[in-house]
Amino acid sequence: MPCYDFDCLFEQRYLNAHYIFHSVFFVDENQGWVVGSKTFDVTHWGQVILHTADGGQTWEIQYEHSPAIDDLGGGLFSVHRLADVQFTDTQNGWAVGSSETFYDNGWYHEGAIVRTTDGGVSWEILDRGLHGDHGREFFAGEMIDGQNGWALASRYSPGQNVHLLHTTDGGTSGEWVDTGVEGALGIGFAYVQGDVEFTDEQHGWAAGGLGTIVHTSDGGETWEKQELLCGWPSCHVRLFSVAMIDNQTGWIGGEQLYHTTNGGAEWIMQDMELPGDIRAMQFLDAQHGWVAGDRGMLMRTTDGGTSWQAVETREGVILNGLYFVNNQRGWVVGEYGVILGIENR
Repeated sequence: MPCYDFDCLFEQRYLNAHYIFHSVFFVDENQGWVVGSKTFDVTHWGQVILHTADGGQTWEIQYEHSPAIDDLGGGLFSVHRLADVQFTDTQNGWAVGSSETFYDNGWYHEGAIVRTTDGGVSWEILDRGLHGDHGREFFAGEMIDGQNGWALASRYSPGQNVHLLHTTDGGTSGEWVDTGVEGALGIGFAYVQGDVEFTDEQHGWAAGGLGTIVHTSDGGETWEKQELLCGWPSCHVRLFSVAMIDNQTGWIGGEQLYHTTNGGAEWIMQDMELPGDIRAMQFLDAQHGWVAGDRGMLMRTTDGGTSWQAVETREGVILNGLYFVNNQRGWVVGEYGVILGIENR
C-alpha cells in the first residue's frame, strides 16, 4: 500500500529504555549512524554509536564507551554522551559530546570528540590533552569539508564568553576561538542545548542557551551577537537548533521558531503553535523543512515555513535529532531508544 503526504510513518523501532539518542546522520538511503548515550547501570551512562547499512532495518553498535565507575564521582546521569554526528562521505565521520573525567597522576578529560576514517569500523578519540584541568562538553559539530570544521562548547572556564573549537586538519588538532560574546549555552545538566551551522568557510552561526546567538562573516576571525525579535527588549528563550539555507536565509528553533532573510540582522518569530520545544530542524531547500521536538512533535513545511503540518508519530517522548536525505526519506531519533523512519513514495 503506498504512502501519500507522509500519512504512513514507515518504521518504528524501540531498542530499549536504556538508550537516549541525540543525533542521526545518513550519507544515503542505506548508510546511517545514530549517537547518544546508554545506561550501564542505574546512574552509569556512557557514549554509544549505532550504524545501519540497510536503511534502518537493522542496527549494530559500532562504538560504546563509559568512564570507569570509580571515576564517576557520584554518577554521570545523562552527562557522558555523544550529542552530534556528521559524515562527509561513507568513510569519514565525526561525533562530539562530553568528555570523560579520569585520574592518572592528576585529573584529565578526553573523549568528547571521536573520528572514524573507515566508516565506523573503528573510532579514534581526538581531544587528548585539549581540555586541561576542565571537563568539556560539545553540543554540536559542523564539518564544512574533510578538513575544516567547528565544534560548539557548552562552557570554557574561567571565561564567560561563547567558545568554539576550530580545526583545519580534520580534527587532529584544534584551536579555541573566543567569540567575545558573553553568554551561557547550557542551561541545565540534562540538556543538550546549542547548535552551530556554517554555510561556507566564512559564514557561520551558533545559538543556544537562553537566546544567545553569535555570527561570523569572516571565517571566525570576528563574531557579533544577534538578537531575536519577540516583542520584548530581550528574549531569554531556550534555543536548540540552527538551519541555514544560504548566507541570508535560515531558521533557529527552540521554544519558538525564528526566521531570517537578512543573515540574522533580524530574527523574526514565526506564528505557529507548538506542543513543546523544537529540538532539531532541517531544511532541504528554501521550501521544504522539518522540525522535531517535545512530546513526539514532528512537523513539516513545503512553502518555506508559511504553514506547517503535523506528522503523527504516535510517540510521547522527546525527539532530539532528525535527518532527511531527500524530501521522501528521513529518520528521527530520541529518548527511550526511539528510531523513527519516514517515507513517502
